[in-house]
Amino acid sequence: MIAGLGGHLMSIHADAMAVRANLGAMASAPPTSRLNYCPSARFQKDLMMLRIPLFLRFMIIPAMFLSAPSKATAEGAYIKALGGLSVMQPDTARRGAMAPVGADFDSGFATGAAVGYAFTSNLAMELEFMYRTADLAKFDNPILGTVGDYASATVTAHALYTFDGWYTGAMGTCRPFIGVGLGTVEEVDFDLAAGISNQEYEASGDILWQVRAGADWAFAKDWSLTAELRYLDMGTPSLKSKSGGQNLVAGYSTIDLLVGLTYRF
Repeated sequence: MIAGLGGHLMSIHADAMAVRANLGAMASAPPTSRLNYCPSARFQKDLMMLRIPLFLRFMIIPAMFLSAPSKATAEGAYIKALGGLSVMQPDTARRGAMAPVGADFDSGFATGAAVGYAFTSNLAMELEFMYRTADLAKFDNPILGTVGDYASATVTAHALYTFDGWYTGAMGTCRPFIGVGLGTVEEVDFDLAAGISNQEYEASGDILWQVRAGADWAFAKDWSLTAELRYLDMGTPSLKSKSGGQNLVAGYSTIDLLVGLTYRF
């Protein structure tokens, strides 16, 4: 990169010297010759180059730094923080032996962190912790409750495949990726109120799976931004009442739109 910068500076110096030489030749020519003096094509090009403001010539300098090789596509360890929108999918819920009723939820949020390792420029593994929550919009039968929230804390191992770049240039490198994950539910809880009674339900140990697709933008050395869409499904956890009442069985699946910031060591 330094060698390239030196080359551009030498080019500017050479253009200036060429213009000086042509002007000197013109000045030393007889007066009658000056009237008929026709600059060479090379001289016209050199003069035009010097008319370009120097700051435009030096725009190459930040571009060279931005396009410098980045660890964002290299092998090695990395950490990531991420968060965004989590949309709980409509499902059913039932308490004890009662018939299942439809359940709808408001949009919620998800946040978490991951550690990963890229084995090649394409293949990586991640271990991720995520927290998701969404408020209850309604049950088809309000006897279960009219106010509540459904939340989870999960740990998932992901396998990721990153394709070769869509774009590589002065603004960095953008690469699409896909991934699949298998994990466990550390805790899932459904807190309800204004129904049969105020109840809190919880469970843990259920298995979940995820699929994901997105893009990674390596905008600087060691750093990249990601944007992705995910689908998570943990089936229908059976949640135990904290007060010792009947269990609540409620489906749990989400579609998440997440952004993340990655640092590579």
